[in-house]
Amino acid sequence: RSKDSGGTRKTTTAADGSFRFEGVTEAESVNLQAWAKGYLLTKTELNFVGEDLTGIWVELDESNLVQGKVVGPVGEPVANIRVGCFAPGMEGDYTAMVETRLDGSFEIDTRAGEVLFAYAPGYSLGWAVALEGEETVLALQTLPPPTRVRIVGEGGDPAPMLRFSY
Repeated sequence: RSKDSGGTRKTTTAADGSFRFEGVTEAESVNLQAWAKGYLLTKTELNFVGEDLTGIWVELDESNLVQGKVVGPVGEPVANIRVGCFAPGMEGDYTAMVETRLDGSFEIDTRAGEVLFAYAPGYSLGWAVALEGEETVLALQTLPPPTRVRIVGEGGDPAPMLRFSY
């Protein structure tokens, strides 16, 4: 089964694990991403130019279901926010992403020792190392109010439309 969703084609394997590329020309390269519950995201680049792609073999690494909770500064649960995971060597791409429940809890397919992160408006980025066999807690801290800055010229006059970076 194949579906095109805005430049990304998606398909599901048959019962025997086989799949077909549909709508791919011989001049394309494809970044294949494969995932399933209980397995880590696997990425492979395939170049269709002059290659025989009838026997592609993608092997998925098993994951562990890591359980955790996201809490705010005084231990209150932080609900409906994203928790992600970065695995070593994944070039900055997340390998899993889930959302917390109302009680701040989550379950994510990853491995013990990988870095989990959580972010939410009004909080600093929280992170923790995924633990095996015990709850992983990501504690977020409230962000301080923004610092207000006024930029003026030499005479103290406002400097409108000035470009700056920080």
